[in-house]
Amino acid sequence: MTTRAMCAHNFYYGDVAAQVAGFVKGHAAPAARGAVLAAFVPHAGWVFSGRVAARVYASLQQRNPGLKALVVLGAVHVWNVHRIAICDAGEWATPAGKVPVDAALAKRIAAATAGLAEVRPEAHEQEHSIEVQCPMLRVMFPGAAMVPIMVPPGDDAVPFGRALAGVLAGEPEGRVAVVASTDLTHYGAPYGFAPAGSGPRAQAWMEANDARLLDLALALKADDILSEAAAHHNACGAGALAAAVAYAAARGAAPGTLIEYTTSFREHPDAEFHMAVGYAGGTWGTIAG
Repeated sequence: MTTRAMCAHNFYYGDVAAQVAGFVKGHAAPAARGAVLAAFVPHAGWVFSGRVAARVYASLQQRNPGLKALVVLGAVHVWNVHRIAICDAGEWATPAGKVPVDAALAKRIAAATAGLAEVRPEAHEQEHSIEVQCPMLRVMFPGAAMVPIMVPPGDDAVPFGRALAGVLAGEPEGRVAVVASTDLTHYGAPYGFAPAGSGPRAQAWMEANDARLLDLALALKADDILSEAAAHHNACGAGALAAAVAYAAARGAAPGTLIEYTTSFREHPDAEFHMAVGYAGGTWGTIAG
């Protein structure tokens, strides 16, 4: 099965390799020892969030030179996915080539999490949160495969992350990394969420709303992420993020590192702040930094 590139015409387009090179040009990844166990990246159109995602992946390149597989945990924006859904076979098309699914690893994960997740490749067909990562993965990790997993923000997310840690604990250091895909606060009238109105005060409120969630994630407080996101609407991929944090904590990761934070307003400002989406990326490693 080849999953079609549904979002190629509006989320990413043109010469994706050149765009990735531009995103990371001049970027110095934080100096750190030890491998990255898990990371989180945004999934908006590349003109808004591509730089943040690419710089997280640059840290993975630096710290995991033997990376062979990425378990990509996606947000759920479609209506008919209520359980964690694993894609266990095939390849995903991108403008830079195809990203293969690591079928053997997917089946190991499915077997170990049978009470929490289901094998359901078709659930991924209309979802963009993992697809938007694929061209970047193909360019930056041409020899790596992936396991795409959609994680709704339900009670199974944290237990799934902990179970995933048991599956991957025996892998050689740096061979496999877990990546969660989430954007942050969707602020403004078009999203039905503008509790602080508009202008500078609203911008500060939105960025503080994002910071509170990021602080929980970087501090490895997996159990608090879902309730925080439900109460304050500051992650569309709260399930994916909570699962990744639970995984990292169960693997003994050090507190996380924020690689970069921005918003759509910062990237393309209007005359006055009235709406924006937050984007951040970071890592959790075997050693802090």
